[in-house]
Amino acid sequence: MSIAITGANGFIGQALCEHLKSKQIAAIGLCRKTPAPKNAEFKNSSISFREVSTPWGEPQLSEALNGCNTVVHLAGRAHQLAGDDPEEELELQLAAHLELSKAVAHAAKKAGVKRLVFVSSAKVLGESSGGGVFMHDSPPAPEDAYAKAKWQTEQWLQSFCHCEKIELVIIRPGLVYQKNAKGNLASLQKAIDLYLPLPLSSIRNRRDLVGLDNLLELIEVCIEHPKAANQTFLASDNKPLSTPDLIRLIAQSRDKTPMLIPLPISILNTLALLFGKTQMLEKITGNFAMDIAHTCDTLGWQPRLSPAQILCGKSK
Repeated sequence: MSIAITGANGFIGQALCEHLKSKQIAAIGLCRKTPAPKNAEFKNSSISFREVSTPWGEPQLSEALNGCNTVVHLAGRAHQLAGDDPEEELELQLAAHLELSKAVAHAAKKAGVKRLVFVSSAKVLGESSGGGVFMHDSPPAPEDAYAKAKWQTEQWLQSFCHCEKIELVIIRPGLVYQKNAKGNLASLQKAIDLYLPLPLSSIRNRRDLVGLDNLLELIEVCIEHPKAANQTFLASDNKPLSTPDLIRLIAQSRDKTPMLIPLPISILNTLALLFGKTQMLEKITGNFAMDIAHTCDTLGWQPRLSPAQILCGKSK
């Protein structure tokens, strides 16, 4: 029985296909546009790709899922674009996550799929853990459109899969990164490359991230582990970093010396307020701490790589 991966040409999807290929685990990659350059690399391998039209039609999906025991659902809209209208953005996020997930779940039911692994986000718990730590059963408090859509999707899938007796596994990763990552980390990389002054050395926060390879290994475990059924798991490297520590690791991975300078947080807050960057500063200076004991204890899994190994190739 093979595995189907939605969003197989996305950041996590492409990497998951490569990971399963290396383990000779059969999988079908479903995406809106087949990554033609990649196809040559996957000839005669355990991975095949298939295009699914937009919007994702249930009959086409059901046909694609025939013979699959598990669906890893990754497809969606990744990031909220700056300047978008909040209500419009929520509609887009709900279409990309909730409505698409409904189509995937109905198709999975028709195809006789036994397990659905949904990769959600730890952001459903909130933008900051404050002075505490997020647990696997912490009450959700999503703030932006992306997190709200993920939370609504989780709730719908839990109800549907319970009624249809489909095993549902929800994974809530922290920020997913790798060396030369995109998104917010790419902005830090650019600042480091340009030797821009970063007034952040006084920050003493705690943020839990998850390296891409660690997440892929957790997904692999969740595909088959009997105790994963109907559980929600947080995913991180289990080695929280402060923002200055993260900057130093990124700089080291690029053979650079970061221009970290001290500036009181009160001044940073004032500057952020003046320039309308309060939310951005919170993401840089705030805490996002997670306890993954439930994930490790339930699955017998541990993140194999540390941030230093992921970014710099170090042994610790």
